[in-house]
Amino acid sequence: MCRAASLRAIQLCQSTRGAEHAVLEPLFFNPLCPSLSWEEIKYMFLFADTAKVAFSYASGLYGNFGPHSSDVTVVFRKKITDVGKAFSPITGVFTAPRRGVYYFRFSLLGHSSSHRLAVCLYKNEKKILDVTKYPKGQYKYAIGGVTLLLWKGDHVYIKLRRRSQLYDNSDNHCTFSGFLLFPM
Repeated sequence: MCRAASLRAIQLCQSTRGAEHAVLEPLFFNPLCPSLSWEEIKYMFLFADTAKVAFSYASGLYGNFGPHSSDVTVVFRKKITDVGKAFSPITGVFTAPRRGVYYFRFSLLGHSSSHRLAVCLYKNEKKILDVTKYPKGQYKYAIGGVTLLLWKGDHVYIKLRRRSQLYDNSDNHCTFSGFLLFPM
């Protein structure tokens, strides 16, 4: 409530002065919300019109996935967080809603004694990151993270490499997350 009231005060100030002439000074603090710092108010103003994009999904699997005779897209169906609705739990693909710099992270678990755990992160059709682990019957994670400049409509997804296997259960060991750092 405090943040919304302070943001509204900033928007009123901006609309009366014009965006190019808006001068925000401490006098625009909401007196009902003394807990907000001047830096928080400036941050809220700078990002008030920025589209919010953040997602985190787990696989929703219970047991093994793979091996397959070819690379397959890993579909993450169990929603943890989805702000902006840019990730599809049907296809497993993130579609950038706007141009910007995004951060992506994945964590996948394997424990097969006979199959590797090999996964790749793709941007459109291009492999960006490749992580391989050899569990040999132990629990091993393939973890990766990357920052990407994306154009509106670009796709980011995870593929399980052929002859690879991952494992998950209700503890959400296999996750894929991403968020917009800043628009461009």
